[in-house]
Amino acid sequence: MPRPPQRVRQFGGDIVIDPMSLRRRLRLHAGMSALTVDDRRLTTRSRAKRSRIPWTDVLGFEARVEAVDAEGVSSGSLIALTTLGAVELPATRGSLAEVRYAHAMLDAYRVRAHLTQGHGG
Repeated sequence: MPRPPQRVRQFGGDIVIDPMSLRRRLRLHAGMSALTVDDRRLTTRSRAKRSRIPWTDVLGFEARVEAVDAEGVSSGSLIALTTLGAVELPATRGSLAEVRYAHAMLDAYRVRAHLTQGHGG
């Protein structure tokens, strides 16, 4: 009898997220910026500008450290690495712990999109 396929888990440092356990859609907000992700794409919104990036164009994500305050606490945001170049994701701005969690979540959504669309993982 064939074994059922194992679920692929996405790692963000020490954060493990099962892509198949995610909600249908995720929304992140920071200031006037928003990011919505689902099985088909990332949608960024900042003021009057909206951009849609299909998962097939997303290669991965990179964290950027933006500031270190007087107490030594770092903050940053994520950049989507796409086939057309880097795209800033200002809605992911926060402490480095928040950025790491957002990174793991977005990677898990990317993996799930590839798995459910038959593109591999």
